[in-house]
Amino acid sequence: MVLKSPAKLNLGLSIVGRNTRGYHLIESLFWPIDLCDRVEIRAASSFKVEMSAPPSFGLLPSSTDNLVSRACKLANLDSWDIRIEKEIPLGAGLGGGSSNAGTVLRALAPGFPATKAAALGADIPFFLSPRPSWVTGIGEEIQPLRVEGLSSLKFLLVLPEWPIPTAGVFAAYRQLQTGFSSSCRPFGSGVLDRESLLAYLSQARNDLEPAIVSEYPKIANILSSLRELPCVYAGVSGTGSTCFAVFEEKIDKEILNTYRWESCRSVLVNSYSDE
Repeated sequence: MVLKSPAKLNLGLSIVGRNTRGYHLIESLFWPIDLCDRVEIRAASSFKVEMSAPPSFGLLPSSTDNLVSRACKLANLDSWDIRIEKEIPLGAGLGGGSSNAGTVLRALAPGFPATKAAALGADIPFFLSPRPSWVTGIGEEIQPLRVEGLSSLKFLLVLPEWPIPTAGVFAAYRQLQTGFSSSCRPFGSGVLDRESLLAYLSQARNDLEPAIVSEYPKIANILSSLRELPCVYAGVSGTGSTCFAVFEEKIDKEILNTYRWESCRSVLVNSYSDE
């Protein structure tokens, strides 16, 4: 099998509390995009994971200690040769490792429980069925949304070449002591159309942005520039370094040259669909 393993964006991310185990509780609109890793799976007599990536990616997870290996161990999948060609940057808030694990589980262990997947990583349950979803809890509570009339959405990604570790962001967030956001349910009907999306994005924010910017001030420069564009939303994705802007219409590709600075690259992507 040769599979696409898509990235995701957090269109807004609220921290609404902590559970009894100390994990932060989130509310976020997860959106899959067509920036994808390539995953090749073959039957084998033993288990093996190999990863490759462009030189700019830096150090990749080891062949034995990575989310795919851990997910396969949890699902008792022990006779597969899995090869992953990385395109999704590491530490970028795009869920690359979680997507790889979710993609493999989706292919080899259909119906794998989201609650068990969440024990490995908060983003993995979403990638068991990557479609626009309202995600809550620690990431294991997924409300897939029926999308209507949003096929023209475009995304400009600005990808700094430095990864941001999740643990460091949450440590900085706790130090800021900003308090938790109020819980909301913007898509109670289960339908996501232009009107409901724009209403949500008009007040959406990433609660972790101040913590990220406090540790990586250059992120603020990128976000400020993106927010001057005629986009419907601009922000930082998850706990990572990716800054992005959402557009309703086609984007002039010349805009990419604007963001090839300060060790960044930029790409234009569409929504991902496995249909």
